[in-house]
Amino acid sequence: MYSSFIFQSLLKRRSGIRSGYCLLLFLLANPIFIIANSLQQVGELKLSESSKIIENRLELYLSGSDVSRIKKISGKKEYFRGQQVIWNGDSVLVNEIHTRGQSSLSFPRKSFSITFNKKVYIRHDGKDKEMKNVYALSLVMDKNYLNNRLAFGLLEKLNLSGLFFTYAEVRINDESEGIYLFMERPQDWAIKNQNSPYVIRRGYENNISKVNTSKDLDKAQIRKYKSNYKKINSVFGKFHGEPLYEELSKYIDLEMYMRWLAFNFFVRNGDYTDEVYFYVDPVDSRFKIIPWDYDELFAANPHEGRKQRYAILNNKLIFSSEELFDRKIAADEYLYGLYLMQLREVFEQLKPAVIQKELETIYAELFPYYANSEIMATSETNFYPNTTLATLESGIKLVYQQLIDTRSSYLGL
Repeated sequence: MYSSFIFQSLLKRRSGIRSGYCLLLFLLANPIFIIANSLQQVGELKLSESSKIIENRLELYLSGSDVSRIKKISGKKEYFRGQQVIWNGDSVLVNEIHTRGQSSLSFPRKSFSITFNKKVYIRHDGKDKEMKNVYALSLVMDKNYLNNRLAFGLLEKLNLSGLFFTYAEVRINDESEGIYLFMERPQDWAIKNQNSPYVIRRGYENNISKVNTSKDLDKAQIRKYKSNYKKINSVFGKFHGEPLYEELSKYIDLEMYMRWLAFNFFVRNGDYTDEVYFYVDPVDSRFKIIPWDYDELFAANPHEGRKQRYAILNNKLIFSSEELFDRKIAADEYLYGLYLMQLREVFEQLKPAVIQKELETIYAELFPYYANSEIMATSETNFYPNTTLATLESGIKLVYQQLIDTRSSYLGL
């Protein structure tokens, strides 16, 4: 179709200064092409009852007062000690356990940060990973326990995440707390796996929410990395077009950041501005990113709302306008043209067969949990309550069609 030709031609042009605007004007003038392209037929999902078993189980034995503190609806972290802790059938010692998260702290089922006294083996699809520190995410706001697992699985395919993840059951005093996603901590992955000296969790408007450093990093180096991070936004206004790209690239892997931004557009991530870590690559001292928290996928609008986003970004193909850095990328025609190239790469790499296989794998991993009535009864207190196997199946099919439709609309397949 003509729309497909225009879109692909524009995205292939690295230095096409006005390509972004031309594309947007064309899409606005020709909405019928987007609608028509969404009707593409795709392969049928094969959701089978797998022979997979529950691979991981954490059992906590706590005092009655500690259980009450955990269950009580609260917006603050709670620290407690386990009288006994069993991991996959073996008694283990734990140095620290505390509740974690933001919005999820207001739900009875809490997320935890756990530090074992030594590394334990955590399993995923028959593979073991030794970890001492782990996040146990309760997924209370994650519809059908699907979104985070799907996002991190697809991010792997895009080389945007190397974090270890796996489903697990958590039990407290012999009662199930339900399905959890156990995640490697981003700061651990960056410092230990990538030998990064400096890791930041970004706050709003490029502020620093949290910092982790390697043990041997001195204060002068810390100041240097913090200054380099601040320079990412300070170069706007001083440079434009290709010189701006060259200057930014001294401090950040801009293609990687744009690919993450494109992925958030693809999955319509409603909340991602402060859900990303920046870590210093020890090879070239530039910042790279680690995506985080994907429980708000397929949102109708980003957090700031449709009107505010439209007023700032118009019809630019970036999902949220909350972050200054993202707004600057959208405003500079050269950067936006490069961003569109990354968007095209995301669409092309995440082919229907890739998405289909990932969703089928997730269904197989979740099935043994859904087959356990005690585990599934805990979903009644989630943001999306009373999850069943039927809602999982329908949810996976809907997600599959949404992703295929989005991909088809913009690639013109």
